[in-house]
Amino acid sequence: MKYFFDRIIDGVIHENLERKPAVAFECDRETTEVKGTLLSIEKLMTYFLFDKVAGGIVCQGKPGKAKIEECKKVGIALAEAGRDLHARAHEHLSFGRNMFS
Repeated sequence: MKYFFDRIIDGVIHENLERKPAVAFECDRETTEVKGTLLSIEKLMTYFLFDKVAGGIVCQGKPGKAKIEECKKVGIALAEAGRDLHARAHEHLSFGRNMFS
């Protein structure tokens, strides 16, 4: 896995991921090491300079109604962050076109 991130993803892909909105989610029905896995994912998010939209979600076993609702709220926040990023990118492009028109 380390080789993959060090050699394959670093560089162009890294630049394309930078400042993209993200949320970490971990669900595991077998182990008690779920929180450690989530922290590893969040460290990768930090390395790639993702814009963390919300705290990570940990779920052990089958998600209950409360956990599903939490995921929906975080999903909405993630979608809104993506929409805002898209809108800012278009504003930036529009500014450049208007500047040279």
